[in-house]
Amino acid sequence: MRALRYSGMMARFPKPIPNPAGSSSGFTDENDERTDPDIRRPAPAVAASDNPLEALLRDPTLSEIMVNDLRNIFVERDGLLMETSVRFSTPESLQRAIQKLLDGSGRILTREQPYADFRGQDGSRIHIVLPPLADQGPSITIRRFPRALGMSELIREKLLPESMAELIQRIVAKKKNVLISGGTSTGKTTLLNALLELIPRNERLVVIEETPELRIKHPNSVKLVTQLPSPTSSGVDARDLIANSLRMRPDRLLMGELRRSEAFDFLLAMNTGHEGSMATLHANSPRDALARLESLCLMAGASLPLAALRKQISRAVDFVIQLERFRTGTRRITHISQVTGMEGDVITMQELWAPQGDSDVSSTTSIPALGLD
Repeated sequence: MRALRYSGMMARFPKPIPNPAGSSSGFTDENDERTDPDIRRPAPAVAASDNPLEALLRDPTLSEIMVNDLRNIFVERDGLLMETSVRFSTPESLQRAIQKLLDGSGRILTREQPYADFRGQDGSRIHIVLPPLADQGPSITIRRFPRALGMSELIREKLLPESMAELIQRIVAKKKNVLISGGTSTGKTTLLNALLELIPRNERLVVIEETPELRIKHPNSVKLVTQLPSPTSSGVDARDLIANSLRMRPDRLLMGELRRSEAFDFLLAMNTGHEGSMATLHANSPRDALARLESLCLMAGASLPLAALRKQISRAVDFVIQLERFRTGTRRITHISQVTGMEGDVITMQELWAPQGDSDVSSTTSIPALGLD
C-alpha cells in the first residue's frame, strides 16, 4: 500500500480557519492570561499556511514542535510550551508536510503501519502517528537537539554548579557505572553528551541507540543503531546490538536510553568488566530509577529471583544522576546518589547532592563519595 494512503480520514478534519486581515505573530504576548503558567494561550489572529512546519523548523530557538492536529500546533522554547496560532490550510497540506518529512528516511506509513520514529535530515527526532491510532488526525512530534554542550557550557547554562561538575568528572575518571535519570525533556541526552567528552581518548566506546541523538566526538567510538522490521528483514533490536557490541572490545558501553528488556543485557555487561558504562532512563527519582531498571530487567524473562536481580543491580550501578525540569523551563541536576550495597533485600543509597527543602537548588551533603579518592 502506498505511503500516506488513509482515504476516508480527511473528512474528519475541521474546516480551516481563515487568516483575518492584520494577522501578526504566531505567538502570544507574555502578559496574556493563561490557565497553566507553562503554556501560553493562542493569539486571536490565525495564520493558515500550506506548510507551517517550514517556518517553525527555521527557528533555531525552538526545541520541540508538536502538531496535535490540523489547527493545533504547539512549540517549546526555553523549556516552556507555547501554543502557536499557525495552522495547516487544508488536510492535504498536512499530508504533503508529512510526506516531505518522510522523503529520504526510508520509512513508509500505511494503515497497517500507521506510525514511524526516525531521524530527520537536520538530525532532529521525528515521530508521526496516523489515524486510526491518532483519533483527531495525523500527529507530528519533532524533537530538535542543540549542538553538543561541554561541561563548562552546562555550568554556564546553570544545569549544575561547578563543584558538582568536579564530582561528576571524578565519577567518569574512576570508571564508575552511571544511570542518568529524569522525565521527558529534562536534559538527559544533553548531560550524557557532555559526559562523553570527559572519557579519555585511549578508551574504546560502543554507543547503542534506537534513534540517533548523541553527537559523539570521541575518536575511538562506534555507534550502533537499531533497525525496525521490514517486509524483507526481521529487524535488529537493542538486545542484538548489545550482544554484538561485546565482541567489539568496548572499554565502555553507552546506551542512549534503556526502554525495554535490553536493560538486563546492559546490566550483565556492567557486571562483566565494562566499567564506566552509562545509560539514560525515564524515572522521577534515583530510587525510582533503580526500581524501573529492575522492572525492565524482568521483561527479559530471565529466571532470576528478585533478590538476586537486586544484588546484580547493586553491584552494577555505582551512581544515579537525577535531572528535573521546573515550571520556569529551567533544567537542573537535583540529585547525585551513590549505590552503596544491600541491606536484606533492599538496595542502599546515599545522597551526595539533594534539593534544599522546596528549593530547586541542590546542595552537597557532608557524606563523601565512596571509591573516588
